[in-house]
Amino acid sequence: MEASTLKQAVKSKKIGPRFVQVAQAAGVDASGCERPVTNLLYMIATKLKATHDVFLGQIATAVVTNRLDTNQRVTEALRLVHGNNPEATITEAELDAACGVGLSISEEELAKVVESEVAKIRSELEEKRYGYNIAGMQRVCVSCDPRMKWANGKLIRDNLLRLQLEILGPKTEEDVANQKKSGKGGKKDKKGKKDKKKSGGGGGGDGNDGGGGKKSGEETKESTTDGNVFLDNARMPSTAFNTKEAIAKHKEATKGIIRTRFPPEPNGYLHIGHAKACNLNFEGAFNMLAASNNGVVPPHETFLRFDDTNPKAEEAEFIEMIIENVKWLGWTPSKVTYSSDNFQQLYDFGERLIQQGDAFVCDQTAAEMKECKDRRRECAPTSEALEKARPLYVSKWRNRPKEESLKLFREMRDGVHDEGSYTLRLKMDWTSPFPVMWDTVAYRIIKHPHPHTGDKWCIYPTYDYTHCIVDSLENIDYSLCTLEFEARRDSYYWLVDKLAPPLYKSLQYEFSRLNIEYAQLSKRRLKLLVDGKHVNGWDDPR
Repeated sequence: MEASTLKQAVKSKKIGPRFVQVAQAAGVDASGCERPVTNLLYMIATKLKATHDVFLGQIATAVVTNRLDTNQRVTEALRLVHGNNPEATITEAELDAACGVGLSISEEELAKVVESEVAKIRSELEEKRYGYNIAGMQRVCVSCDPRMKWANGKLIRDNLLRLQLEILGPKTEEDVANQKKSGKGGKKDKKGKKDKKKSGGGGGGDGNDGGGGKKSGEETKESTTDGNVFLDNARMPSTAFNTKEAIAKHKEATKGIIRTRFPPEPNGYLHIGHAKACNLNFEGAFNMLAASNNGVVPPHETFLRFDDTNPKAEEAEFIEMIIENVKWLGWTPSKVTYSSDNFQQLYDFGERLIQQGDAFVCDQTAAEMKECKDRRRECAPTSEALEKARPLYVSKWRNRPKEESLKLFREMRDGVHDEGSYTLRLKMDWTSPFPVMWDTVAYRIIKHPHPHTGDKWCIYPTYDYTHCIVDSLENIDYSLCTLEFEARRDSYYWLVDKLAPPLYKSLQYEFSRLNIEYAQLSKRRLKLLVDGKHVNGWDDPR
């Protein structure tokens, strides 16, 4: 873990003085402190009640001496002192006992505990299949061994879901039908629709924008099916699961810290819709995780990532203002990253997909692609009808030889061809009900300087190609986006699965957009108002 000075944590006028007080009580200064310790001290600064400051030195010292080394233990320490009379004393032994100091369990031992508990209910699980309440098993696992209370709740859940999939296999149509028949999720669907009308947060092209058109909303409504194997989440394809090896490698990279990202596209200023997305990524999601983790907020961090894949729409001014706005909202990203930093890796993956037979260079124009998709929409959704109409909607370049596609892709990279002449498309699934699976475009030619990479590239990856791969490259645990992106789950996991060695599969969760009556919360539409000079710039209060 990189060292981080405490100065970074005192920038907030609201919490800064309190944090300095905690640091002084811990006996550390701003010259250097390990980042996990800094995070725990910051947690004390924000959670400890002033009425119980008599315990401040005791808890802060326990943190810097690594007795309270996780969020769970600090949470328990705070619960202990808040339930104690400030005039009384708490012995070190009482503190250690309440906070599980010395109790730990390895990932291998944890997996064995979970396997043992699942073995006890295997026959019932096989009988009820995906109707079994697997979420309840997490509480059983935590209660069966004193050490499990201090284990990573996400790791317990990952093992439960892995075993569920190994025992039952991917969810069948019958599983989905049974869950619909039993009425599971109907209530949730209605609530989801209600939430989508009243609130929701920041969506649009970058998944945190606050925008998104009516059409996307309709597709989401139709495509959402209930009864997912992931806890309290919607439909999840079987390709979303990680192997034990991938999980282990991911944990090694993150050191057990749960990671999210706030990924705006720098094509405009942030608006109030982004504030919801920002809050969810920086704090709200981790508070919700605590509900399934015995009330303990897990160790966490959030990246601010610029989804900068469209140079014609993006400017350095927007990058600077977004960073300033996030800080103004009170959040400090653990790291600022750019999708464009991964352009070489993304390009290399493009070549790999061609060589695997999962991508091809296509000559169709954007208008021709749209016409093909319109024809596909008109087809009856039966395998016979789709196969009969296949020549009408599938590109004739789909079976282009790999060598020829590879040669053309490299020529695209080298600037040989004009904009709009070629694209790299993924060989996906035209039988899918989701248009994003209809051989979506991965790369297009754009001869325009980039605000972050300059003139280095003249081909750029699309959002649907980029965001899932970068989530994996950055070892993101939870990829949070707005409801219209639920229909993109299939393409998200299709692509990462094709590149699974070495890519880790982040867990995509959707949340509802934020809408306010008589206010426009779509960055693209706001940009039209600004560019058309209907308002006096981005800071116009209208």
